[in-house]
Amino acid sequence: MKRSNRLAWIGAIALGVMVILSFFAAPTSSNINSGSTYNRAPDGYGAWYAYMEKQKTGIKRWQKPFSDFNTEKRATLLQINSQLTQPDLDSEEKKWLEKGNTLIILGVGAASTAAEFTTMHKSPVGDVKIQTRRRRQIKAQEKVSLGDRFGAVVWEKNYGQGKAIFSTTPYLAANAYQDEQSNFQYLSEYINNNNERNQSCLKSPQSRTESSCGWSIHPHSAIRFS
Repeated sequence: MKRSNRLAWIGAIALGVMVILSFFAAPTSSNINSGSTYNRAPDGYGAWYAYMEKQKTGIKRWQKPFSDFNTEKRATLLQINSQLTQPDLDSEEKKWLEKGNTLIILGVGAASTAAEFTTMHKSPVGDVKIQTRRRRQIKAQEKVSLGDRFGAVVWEKNYGQGKAIFSTTPYLAANAYQDEQSNFQYLSEYINNNNERNQSCLKSPQSRTESSCGWSIHPHSAIRFS
């Protein structure tokens, strides 16, 4: 093989390696925008946010650190995770809840079980469609909201005068479920029921810093994105 041809092949191989490495190393924008109320893709919450606005719930987006979320009135904060997290709250969050506030976190890690991937769960607003095998094994002081014999999909835990609500799926009312009105209603009921005594705000998942809630409801309905 001539030297010029050999160098050309080496260059082509090197370029191929760079392209492959770039493909695997580049951050995916879909992951960053997952759960965003600005996102119209199946994993976004744009449709649910529009649904809440039509109900005139007063929901607003929150785009600042949790430490800046200080209100004189009780509030509901909704957090939609773009990646699963553990259901562990820090001391600042617990202290905030104890004052009578509500924190809703969608997308909390739990063990995969033998449950069917797609299941329907009874709720006061109708059957809620869930697509995950992950279930929470309930611990003391926790209450199941949606679940089956394999464990909980959505559960609650009281903290003083307030409470935290967790979901193993971040897609509870994502755009993919626009035809499942019970999913939209189920999440909105949590917001509306708490709004009888709280104000609501949404915080988005993609950034640690997110714009003031106007007053209380964050883009994911009192939502916080981590």
